[in-house]
Amino acid sequence: INFSYISLILSLSFIFIVGIIDDKKDIKALTKSVIFILIILLSILPNENLIIQNLRFSFLENEIDLNNYSIFFTVLCIFLFVNSFNMFDGVNGQAGIYIAIIFSYLLYKGILNELSLFTLICVIFFIYLNLKNKIFLGDNGSLLISLLISIVIIKSYNENLIKYCEEIFILMMLPGIDMARLFIERISNKKNPLSADGNHFHHILLKRFKLNYVLLVNSFLILIPVIALLAGIKSLIIVISFLLVYFFIIVKLRKA
Repeated sequence: INFSYISLILSLSFIFIVGIIDDKKDIKALTKSVIFILIILLSILPNENLIIQNLRFSFLENEIDLNNYSIFFTVLCIFLFVNSFNMFDGVNGQAGIYIAIIFSYLLYKGILNELSLFTLICVIFFIYLNLKNKIFLGDNGSLLISLLISIVIIKSYNENLIKYCEEIFILMMLPGIDMARLFIERISNKKNPLSADGNHFHHILLKRFKLNYVLLVNSFLILIPVIALLAGIKSLIIVISFLLVYFFIIVKLRKA
């Protein structure tokens, strides 16, 4: 019996249970954040290959060693992604398509083929039923899958299957940038950054377009940068292009 595997199973189970309780009783943001951090620590502390020890960038010759900040940085990264994914799950089909793109990418790279293929098959059925309003992720589903994605990505990075940090950033760019924008806007408006509102990217699109068009736009914004990355286009060009398109759409639709 490997304690590292037991800790992973426990952490995934705990975050699933927290999600169920949150769906039913709506846990306070601060309480939920503390619980998330404890669960993340449970998942990474017994597993050295789940702790980010250094940062590798394609445009830097040397790695950046995190040293004593490695655990803090790892917890922060997972915490931010779990929250950004949870916020991204706002309309039917959107989160499912995003999950499918991530695991298709992992499968293409030959990373954890069995897990990636199994998850991809499951999520295809989920997307179909989700678009028919017959099944939903809820907080329990979004928290569980986002923690699993975080664990898989970090493990792949530490095993050098994913070489550079910008590759991860591009995979997680849309939900991450959207969350960062929302946090800045809420703080500037003197609101709780973790409070709910209707200013998400998909909400802005839904005010003008139907769901099918919203899913198409979001899919392209996730998929095209990933394809560009695989095609060998420089990551800086991909990120700048994405930001220009993302903020152009927001400004244009808000003025309309």
